[in-house]
Amino acid sequence: MMTALKKSVRIIHMGLVLLLASGIVVSADTENLSRMDRVLKQLEVLENEPGNLRPEQRRAIQNIRAIIGRYPEKIAAPPPHLVEPCKREMINNEDGTFTFVIETEKELQAWLLPVNSNEFNQGMNWHDARERVKTYNLNGIRGWKLPPVEVLYGIHKVSSDCPGKFVKVTGAPIIHGQFYHFAYWTSSEYSFVDASEKYHADAVSLYSGNVIHERKENIGILWPAKLLKRESLADIKQKELLLD
Repeated sequence: MMTALKKSVRIIHMGLVLLLASGIVVSADTENLSRMDRVLKQLEVLENEPGNLRPEQRRAIQNIRAIIGRYPEKIAAPPPHLVEPCKREMINNEDGTFTFVIETEKELQAWLLPVNSNEFNQGMNWHDARERVKTYNLNGIRGWKLPPVEVLYGIHKVSSDCPGKFVKVTGAPIIHGQFYHFAYWTSSEYSFVDASEKYHADAVSLYSGNVIHERKENIGILWPAKLLKRESLADIKQKELLLD
């Protein structure tokens, strides 16, 4: 079944075909505009053409404008992966957590993190961190784990590139002062040789953004994370094509 949006796009196209078939030439430079913006630009050109439009042409223009007006957000909002890093979704949920959206090679991921990791500031080895996070309960929220490298590196980028937003979202003690000097544990295990047991795990320095192959027995900081949802970039691109 065709969705309402698809039907609307088809009606818009049919309306333009009717107008263009009526002998009105569109000459506006619309190369760098989205499809919906091109439609609006074409309507503007058509309305400014010398001579009178026929009643059916005026009705077609009114119908197209009415249809576009029903979908302002869908048409205007850019896909999340095209939004500037400082404007990406990083929302304080006002319950001791914030939502952080990152882009990986193939998908967008939305992660939940505690507003700060102050209760873990004593540091712990990787094994203890992995076990501690399994039992973490924040206001009834469970299912936490060690974050992947991409999440912690993303936090480093936001804190360095968008400090004002980071301060606003995460609160003390992570902001006002500095990050802890110990690196933060990730879920990624590492081995310098092809061995069945990995003695190292990746940790991220939130000062520099460096990824460190740290021995699991060493001390690091735990910042729990919980995956909320993931969305394929291929699927998002497909949705873009429907609106473009």
